[in-house]
Amino acid sequence: MRFQAGEQAATCVKEATEYNKERWDKTHKDHNLEIGDIVPISTVNFNNLGGPRKLKDAFIGPFVIKSFHGRNAVEVIFSEEFNQRHPTFPISLCKKYIDPDNKSVRTSTVPVVPPIEVEQSSKLPLKILREKTVRKQGKDCKLFLARFRNSQPDEDLWLEPENINNSQVLLRQFRASKRSKNSS
Repeated sequence: MRFQAGEQAATCVKEATEYNKERWDKTHKDHNLEIGDIVPISTVNFNNLGGPRKLKDAFIGPFVIKSFHGRNAVEVIFSEEFNQRHPTFPISLCKKYIDPDNKSVRTSTVPVVPPIEVEQSSKLPLKILREKTVRKQGKDCKLFLARFRNSQPDEDLWLEPENINNSQVLLRQFRASKRSKNSS
C-alpha cells in the first residue's frame, strides 16, 4: 500500500513537472542578443534616479553588451554617468535597441574592445577618497588615497599630489566634497 502511494506521488510529480515545462515553453523564448549588441535597460529597479517615478524614463541607455553570465544575465559597458552601478542585469530587463532614425533593430555595429590590463602607474585615478599627513625625510607630506578606474577598492593607493594624473581637478572635487560634508 505504501509502495503504491509512493509510485502514485512520483507519477503526479512527473506529470506536474512536464505540465509546468510545457506552459513555460509556450510563453518564454530564449533571447536573441549577442555580444556587441546595443540594448537599453529598464529602470524598474533604479530607485535613485531622482525625480517623480511617474516622470522617469522607462529605459536608460543604450549600452553595449560586454558579456553574458549564464543564459539569464548580461554585462554591459556603462557610460560615464552610470559607472558607479553594477554592470550586470537580468536579460528580462534588456531589449534590442531600435534606432529612431530608420526604425530598424540595430545589431552589432559597435566593436567590443576587451578590457586591457594596464600597469598600475598608467591607470587613471577616478577620485580622491581620503588624505593623511606623513613624515618623509623630516618633512610633513600630504598623501591622498586615490581610487583608479576599472579597479577594485583593495587596489586603492596612497599617492603624493604630483604623482596623480589630473590632480588639480580631483583635489578640487575632493575638497569640495569635504566642505559639503562638514557644512551639513
